[in-house]
Amino acid sequence: MPIDILLAIVAQADPPTLLSLARVSRIFAELLLSKHRRFIWDDAMARDGFPDLEAQTTETKAHSVTYIAKTVYDHHCHCLNASYSFN
Repeated sequence: MPIDILLAIVAQADPPTLLSLARVSRIFAELLLSKHRRFIWDDAMARDGFPDLEAQTTETKAHSVTYIAKTVYDHHCHCLNASYSFN
């Protein structure tokens, strides 16, 4: 499948789906976690109701969009080393 078509499909995904896809394989991780593909994450977060992350970020507390997505959408608490679900 051509990369343009794959990106067009992936660009429609929500943040939890993007996280899952980024964990599927090294190829997907490189594709989705590249700085050049940040627009995919920004668009997904905006569609999910997140505020503009660029406006909220300063030099001293710059977190990546993927870090924020993992913190909000991941079903594993790394502090407690436990899984949880809101379903």
